[in-house]
Amino acid sequence: MDAIVNVRLSSTRLPGKVLMSLGKGTVLDTIYQRIKLSKNINRIIFNTSNNKNDDKIVEHCKKNNYLFNRGNEEDTLSRTLDACKNYSIDSFVEIFGDCPLIDFRVINRAVDIFKNKDFDFVGNDLKTTYPPGFEVEVVKTKALINSNKNCKDISIREHGTLFIRLNKEKYKVYNFEYDKIINKMPHLTLDTKEDYDLINKVYNLCVNKFGFSFSLEDIILILNNNNKLFHINDKVPRKWEKYRE
Repeated sequence: MDAIVNVRLSSTRLPGKVLMSLGKGTVLDTIYQRIKLSKNINRIIFNTSNNKNDDKIVEHCKKNNYLFNRGNEEDTLSRTLDACKNYSIDSFVEIFGDCPLIDFRVINRAVDIFKNKDFDFVGNDLKTTYPPGFEVEVVKTKALINSNKNCKDISIREHGTLFIRLNKEKYKVYNFEYDKIINKMPHLTLDTKEDYDLINKVYNLCVNKFGFSFSLEDIILILNNNNKLFHINDKVPRKWEKYRE
């Protein structure tokens, strides 16, 4: 199965975040390398916009032989559908460009569920049981085509698969939950400078202790042993919370 990663440089709170330094490369490189650890992923496509600002993403992709697609900047739904058409994709894994710590084990779990059941959408972001920053979606392109025809609201379209997630009566949707209880939920999405500071520290601590293929459980262990890390970004407001249980 192929993975699509929606990325832009025009973040309002942290412009250029995907090309910021992380580990031995950039955030973009880390996302690529972490996804590539999954046994279920064939191609990884960085899906960016036609905005001239995102030329730097395309240059980085070309330099590193990463696949990419370009489309409408604000309409993530149509841009994702364009990527599916351009790369002849029947179903795909979506990973968000603000999730550089993504764990391949979570990807594998999502894909395994999707392959064994007849769902249009399998994800872990309808209800927050995994820490933010570990969102994985697996989507049938047919469902995305249908949502493209029916969704007219640009504020929904800008979130890609959100129309499918909000219309569980129209689509076969399944949310898988984390099987462990997290006493204190960390926020590990890259939206602000505070997030970057936390992610950078967690990444380096985990690589030094566990190696590059560190797991979500390794991250939680590191955080629980360094409680002060939670406070780096625990006051940052999160736009996605209104769409979650």
